[in-house]
Amino acid sequence: MNTISERIKSTITDLEHQTWRALPLLPYLSTDCVLLLHDHQMLDSATSPSLAQHLTSPSFRPWASYSMYDVKVVEVDMMAAVICYGIRVEERLGRKLRAYEGVASSTWRQDAGGDWKMCVHQQSFD
Repeated sequence: MNTISERIKSTITDLEHQTWRALPLLPYLSTDCVLLLHDHQMLDSATSPSLAQHLTSPSFRPWASYSMYDVKVVEVDMMAAVICYGIRVEERLGRKLRAYEGVASSTWRQDAGGDWKMCVHQQSFD
């Protein structure tokens, strides 16, 4: 039987994978989203640069690859959930790849239209 909780966990896990693969991240993010990045940046709509400016900047480089493991989804309520996991990413440096290992988490909430939007994301690497 597919319970609401199981559907939420499946949806949130799928969305989290989509955000790691998507170059245009903005459609996945809430308008008040806060990103806490591995390089100690905290970005939102009021920072300089703003979150949108950072993600659309020519200098923004997405990770070359990623792998999530030990995924845990905590349902906050029927319209919000947090996903936590270990993460391995690779950054492209010319012809070479540099790997990083760490943890990440995201908080997702469902808007009035039924779409899930990421409202907080945090990542830290060794």
